[in-house]
Amino acid sequence: MYRNYDGSKSGFGDTSVSAAVPNPDNLSAFAAVRSSDKALTLIVISKVLSGSTPVTVALNNFSGNGTAQVYQLTSTNSIQHLSDIAYSGTSLGLTAPAQSITLLVLPKSAAPPPASLSISKTHTGNFTQGQQNATYTVTVSNANGAGATSGSVTVTESAPSGLTPVLMTGTGWTCPTTISCNRSDALAAASSYPPITVTVNVAGNASSPQVNHVDVTGGGSAATSANDSTIIVSGTHALNITKTHSGNLTQRQMGATYTVTVSNGGNSGTTGTVTVTETAPTGLTVSSMAGTGWTCNTATCTRGDALVG
Repeated sequence: MYRNYDGSKSGFGDTSVSAAVPNPDNLSAFAAVRSSDKALTLIVISKVLSGSTPVTVALNNFSGNGTAQVYQLTSTNSIQHLSDIAYSGTSLGLTAPAQSITLLVLPKSAAPPPASLSISKTHTGNFTQGQQNATYTVTVSNANGAGATSGSVTVTESAPSGLTPVLMTGTGWTCPTTISCNRSDALAAASSYPPITVTVNVAGNASSPQVNHVDVTGGGSAATSANDSTIIVSGTHALNITKTHSGNLTQRQMGATYTVTVSNGGNSGTTGTVTVTETAPTGLTVSSMAGTGWTCNTATCTRGDALVG
């Protein structure tokens, strides 16, 4: 049992570990770790003269899941290789016949495989110069057969010069900036986190294509990245302006008002400064111009934010 229990000269462990039994008059136990393969070997000796003794083996500092090989020497003075015993967590059970020696060989628990993350980035159609709030979809997945992620997973957006990230958001993700999101819940193998939507503005002079880059790090996986090449088409701006008023005006009337509205009928947002200039006819004197977001003096208003087409 100690030197050649399987006929192939396999032996008991060579580094002793603690083993104890609740009733030494009936049972004895000895345990050791085998340095060649780190297997735990355990011998249980039944001293009773008749009957079988159920034994529950508590495994301290050897938790895991697997199967233990079982060899048994009985009163017939022959070693038998019995069926393996499955064990899970920190214990396993066996039955020790009277006047028997039972050897258990528990292989070292294999370390779980690491997570293996991948990331993809997609978009729909072409983007237009000056376009506002164009979107990408970013998805983080874990490979089939990989281990679950552990710890924080971080997605970082690296946009090219012609794209400006304005928002990142996704279910379950925490996105503290416009270019990063993170989460710490475990992602199982062959699964994906809910997607992240990345919102960008396209510069009015953006060249084509724009290659947008994204990285994923953490979770116990090697870092990985993805690129999405985006065609940028030329944009056109087609500003329209309308002026309306209500009712009739009266001679010497003070504070009469007109409403001026600027709209964009093009396929891309405006760039640079938009200026509205009032030219009143003889008989009308402009006293003021004002509007939310506009910077105005008596007869002109300007603003520099993009007006989406």
